[in-house]
Amino acid sequence: MLRQRAGRQMACALAVALAAVGARATPVDIAIISDGDSQRDRETRAALIAELTGLEDFELTFRFPAQRQTAHGWRVESARQAIEAALADDAVDIVIALDILSSSVAASFAPDKPLIATTVIDPALQGFAVSESGTSGAANLHFLTVNFDLAAALREFQYATDAQHIGLLIDGSILRAVPVSEVVQRARGELDFDLSLVESPSADLESWLEAVPNGVDALFLTPLPRLDRESYERLVRFAQDQRWPTFTTLGREDVEAGALMGRGLVPRPEQLARRLAIDIRDIALGRSASELPVAMEVRDRLAINRLTAEAIGFQPSFELIFSADTINEELPAGRVLTLRAAVTEALERNLRLAVAQRDLEIAVEDTRVARSALLPQVGGDISWNSQDRDLVGINPTRTTEVGLSLSQSLYSESLRSSYRATALAQNAQAADLDATELDVIETAALTYLNVLIAKTQRDIQLENLNRTRANLERAESRYDVGATDRSEVFRFETELGTDQQNVASALAAYERQRFELNRVLKQPIGLAFQTAEPGIEATSLFGDPRLVRYLRGPRGVATLSAFLAEEALRNAPELAAIRAQIEAQQRLQLAAKRRRYVPTLDAFSRASRIVDDSGARFETDFDEDWSVGIEATWSLFQGGGIKAEQLRAALEVQQLELTLQQAADVIETDARGSLAEAASSRLNIGFAQSSAAAARKTLDLVTDAYVRGTASYIDLIDAQNTYLNARLAAANAVYQHLQDLVELQRSIAFFDFAVSAAENEAWLDRLDRFTPSTEEAQR
Repeated sequence: MLRQRAGRQMACALAVALAAVGARATPVDIAIISDGDSQRDRETRAALIAELTGLEDFELTFRFPAQRQTAHGWRVESARQAIEAALADDAVDIVIALDILSSSVAASFAPDKPLIATTVIDPALQGFAVSESGTSGAANLHFLTVNFDLAAALREFQYATDAQHIGLLIDGSILRAVPVSEVVQRARGELDFDLSLVESPSADLESWLEAVPNGVDALFLTPLPRLDRESYERLVRFAQDQRWPTFTTLGREDVEAGALMGRGLVPRPEQLARRLAIDIRDIALGRSASELPVAMEVRDRLAINRLTAEAIGFQPSFELIFSADTINEELPAGRVLTLRAAVTEALERNLRLAVAQRDLEIAVEDTRVARSALLPQVGGDISWNSQDRDLVGINPTRTTEVGLSLSQSLYSESLRSSYRATALAQNAQAADLDATELDVIETAALTYLNVLIAKTQRDIQLENLNRTRANLERAESRYDVGATDRSEVFRFETELGTDQQNVASALAAYERQRFELNRVLKQPIGLAFQTAEPGIEATSLFGDPRLVRYLRGPRGVATLSAFLAEEALRNAPELAAIRAQIEAQQRLQLAAKRRRYVPTLDAFSRASRIVDDSGARFETDFDEDWSVGIEATWSLFQGGGIKAEQLRAALEVQQLELTLQQAADVIETDARGSLAEAASSRLNIGFAQSSAAAARKTLDLVTDAYVRGTASYIDLIDAQNTYLNARLAAANAVYQHLQDLVELQRSIAFFDFAVSAAENEAWLDRLDRFTPSTEEAQR
């Protein structure tokens, strides 16, 4: 009890002490001066407030007086007045010039309190000096500058697009603050193409478009703060309509909005806010603003929008594809191909299936021919006869006779057995057609899955390439601060080259599988399409919960195995074809047995008339004749042929019965074995995904340790390669399971993705009602 009372007293004392310390936290009032109201300005303000709030502790708290959060409408004089007012306000502790124009104006002040210029593109042009130690060196003045190499960005853009006349769009407010024309003039001396500076007289988009000179075939977009998002997207669409390539200096976000390519040459709002928050806290804790490093490095990779490239007819080079982050990698095609659609198209166009269909149609006609022999036979004849005139007498010298005959087989064992055997052969041919159809479905499904796995492997390799690029940037940052030597950078450059080769191979494999699927579907080989599923890891092609629950344990697998064996033996068209052949051969065997004692009965009749007889010495009336009869015939002895035919028919029946038994064993074994493989591969999915998740966690930990300097680059490369292999293994595990399911469904002659929902439901109902035999249940 005494210990509990003492613990409570200590806790209360600590709480009181912390409260007292919190009450003494120093408030820091911050004024933010921005060029004007823009989306980027609002995002940066919000991010900065969030970052500073996260840094508050018992020492500091940050406040933002509403009257000192101003936007001066893109005017230099208004910016000067706003900064002067903030510096003169005793209630303000730190003044921030947030944008380009405000930052340029800040260079003219000798402040008596901390003043931070956040956006300095070119220190010398904007009036800032950088000391030998990389700081401002001016009392109470701090600024952030990036290495904005305009000429390098222009060269990169021109090299990628082969543009001959680039229009450089720039906001007039920036021109009034920064002598960009000098930068442009300096860049022109380093370039071998035409470059026009395009300034809008107002913030209206139409004025921008009217200012673009004739002959321009590409646009280079600097930050355009006065254009809202909608106007910016209209500008990009206008460039697309003109089929002009566009380059943005704001990076990935604007490329996603429709620009062809670009890289962030100025920091993103969250990057700038994070760096500003740290510097503000240092100043608030007593560090001199003049001692803070001014350099802010922005490592942003080139990004390219493949959809925009397609819209303007631009074909990126392989060099560009492998060096840039690709947005909209999967271009929208004219059709979206689902697994069911692929199967349907394969069934409609497959040549092998078409040949099998013609075989069935021929078998149908053979059956009709065989049946026709059992039906009445009607024939007609006409004859004309002329004799030598020397024989003229009673007989005419010229005679014309017409006749009509009718016959009907009353009973013919050979004709009946032939018809029955032909009809059963037709059934066998229909079963062969069913088997061919199942083979076509299996081929189409597996080829479709091959496209998905190739796409997934491509995406994994692209993701790994981007991860290597990020690691290369980390190594370069470590080298820049002297934490490592150049060999570490070279090692990641080597890894980058290897990863680019892997991406190239993955892209080629994906294209090959797409071509192969088009071949299977009898489509133009190069026809573009999109798969309905994003990739093998995300697909939900198979796996009805009612079926999956049987795969969770040995007893369920045993029940499902018995059911599938029964389904396979009942559904297999191969067995149906053999059964039809056996029945046909049995009918022929019966006919061979009956030949000695069952007669062949035929009824026949004939009527004829002489329609012309001339040349006789004595004329006679036209003659008419008719006859009717029934004939019975037996095959009594054919030199031992009848007995031999009977024995041969019996042997063929026995052979087919053995073939049926053998085929049934193979089909049941295949069904049960396919289920065992599918159950095993389903377990492997979980194991592989767990391994990939662990490898990802390890990679994250090693990456953080590498950034902190507590892990080597070898550890990072090893962790990355382990994760890559684990990801590929997880994708392959899913693919293997889906492939096993396709082969399993082929073995039981039932594809759940190729039948109606009602048929699939009926199949699952049969499974739920199935009761295995006692022997099966005891397994």
